[in-house]
Amino acid sequence: MRILKGFVFTALLCQFNVGIAQNKITIVDAPPDDHTWMGHYYRDILKSMGLIYRTTDTFEEVKGSECFNDNPKLKEILTCVSHHLYSKDKEFVVFIPIYKPFSRQDSIEMKQMMPGGNFDHIDKQHTNSIRRDIGSSLGKDASLNWKQYVTYYSAKEAKTKFNADSAVFVPIKLDPQDYYKGKYNHMEALYLQKKGRGFVNFYCFYTDKAKKKLPQYRKAIEEIFRYED
Repeated sequence: MRILKGFVFTALLCQFNVGIAQNKITIVDAPPDDHTWMGHYYRDILKSMGLIYRTTDTFEEVKGSECFNDNPKLKEILTCVSHHLYSKDKEFVVFIPIYKPFSRQDSIEMKQMMPGGNFDHIDKQHTNSIRRDIGSSLGKDASLNWKQYVTYYSAKEAKTKFNADSAVFVPIKLDPQDYYKGKYNHMEALYLQKKGRGFVNFYCFYTDKAKKKLPQYRKAIEEIFRYED
């Protein structure tokens, strides 16, 4: 029995470590009969996190997956994403990965197998992901000092805008060969996190034209997700 528990624990721990290293959980497509932009699988994840998704007048929902197979850097950062939005002027693109967070139940089960271990990872997942984005963008040394490169909303702003505990802007440097579709030459990420609930993030690409009115696009993005009380 002890050997079996050890095997199960090792399997769970490896699965978690892979998820953190890659910042990805296997994407499960929506059921074939669900033709909405966001399938039941993803809506259930958001529901479990207490996250409300809202449409905006600025963006249009675009169906289909994007896997960035012709762009190694973007492939490394985003892998495949099923949910993306285009601004109506086509100058700004938003990708929204939705992954099942490492839950409190996961922590409980792992603690039962290894008492005394620290497995309260749900509130650390967003910082691990941010660190990985910075590493992919600026290199390993930058990832060790990632807080120098990001911008936090104030606690009041995070609460007011998203009912979140933290909201963080992450700049991502693109070289010309990394431009999305050869057109979108700027990139940034926005992370929202609430204690015990997990995180959601946006990867945003935009053109020089969109950069001139960036506050307007950011304001529209701020309206997309909000944590329930």
